[in-house]
Amino acid sequence: MTMLLILKARSYAVKLIVKVLSDDTFLLHVGEQGSCSKVLWAAAWICGGYCNELSAPDKLIQPEIVSLRPDITAMCIQSAMKLELNPVAFITQASVAK
Repeated sequence: MTMLLILKARSYAVKLIVKVLSDDTFLLHVGEQGSCSKVLWAAAWICGGYCNELSAPDKLIQPEIVSLRPDITAMCIQSAMKLELNPVAFITQASVAK
């Protein structure tokens, strides 16, 4: 029972984190003082770590990421590659497409 709750919470958390990564306003103001840009690095890391919970890497690879700090950009790219190369995610995407 506990494991089922953890899996559901993880799935929900990753979906919320993707919203942070795709928030245009957050990305636009990430260079400003107090913008918490480290949150983007952590969000990208989590998405890469639990890439089987995501359906597409498009939120990790956006034109706006080139304006982020290099470490955040690298983490977004690395996480998107994990998603693309994850066979479980690929199988899930194929079954959803049917």
